[in-house]
Amino acid sequence: LINTFQMVHVIFRCTMQNSIHLDSVDRSGAAGFDGPRGHRKAPSLPRAATGAVPPTAAPMKILRLIGGLDPSHGGPPQSAVNNIIAAQRAGAETTLAFPIERARTPSIDEAVARLEGEGVRVVAFDPTSMISLRARSWGLNGAMAAWSLREARRFDIVHCHGAWQMATLLATLARRQGQPLVLTPHESLTGFDIAHASSGTLRFVKTALRRRYLGRFDLIATASRLEADDSVPAGYARLAVLPHAVYDETLCQPLPR
Repeated sequence: LINTFQMVHVIFRCTMQNSIHLDSVDRSGAAGFDGPRGHRKAPSLPRAATGAVPPTAAPMKILRLIGGLDPSHGGPPQSAVNNIIAAQRAGAETTLAFPIERARTPSIDEAVARLEGEGVRVVAFDPTSMISLRARSWGLNGAMAAWSLREARRFDIVHCHGAWQMATLLATLARRQGQPLVLTPHESLTGFDIAHASSGTLRFVKTALRRRYLGRFDLIATASRLEADDSVPAGYARLAVLPHAVYDETLCQPLPR
C-alpha cells in the first residue's frame, strides 16, 4: 500500500511541475548510451519536417514506453524489443523510453545496441535511490514521468508495454492531447495475473487499473486469443490479437567459409 501511495505521489508531483532537471542521458547512439552520465535536461525531440515533403511520406512516429529491459523480469523485454525492431523495419520512426531499475547490465546494453543498430532512438533514465526497490520494479521514475508527459505530444502514437508500470498509467493522461494509445500487456491484464497478486491491496489496485486501461486505451494488443479471452470482456471492440514478432536473422549472416 505504501508503494502504491508512493507511485501516485510521484506521478502527481511530476504532472504539476513545468520542468525538471533529469538525471538521465539521451541515448541517441551506442556512444551516447555508454557516454558520461550527468545531471542534465533531456533534449526535446525533433518535430516532423515540413515543406516540400508530402505529409503522407513522413514515417509514423511512435513512442514506446516500457518499465525496463532487464530480462530478469521475464519475456516482455525480449518480445518488446523484437516487436519494436519489426515495426522499425516496416518504416516506423521509433523512440523507446525506459527506466534502469538497478544498474546497467550487459543484457541491457545488448538490447540497446540491437535497437540502436536498427535506427531506434533509445532514451534511458538512471535509477533513483529515493524510492524502494519494489516501487522501482513498477518502473517508478520521476525523471521519466516528467519527460513522458512533456514529450508524448510529439508522437503520432504512444505504445506501452506491460500494464503494471508507471509509464502505462501516465500514458492515459496523454489521451487528452489526442494521441492514440496502444497497450501490449504481455499477459499482465489476465484474470490469472490479477488473482495471483501478492496481496489483497495489490489485487484491488490491479483491478482498478485494468478497468481504467480498458476505457482509456484505443487498442489492446494481445499475443494470442487465449490471452485475450482472459484479459478483456467478451465483445470488447478495441482488441487486436497480434502474435509476437519473429524474424530469421540467419538471412543477414554471411555464409561460413
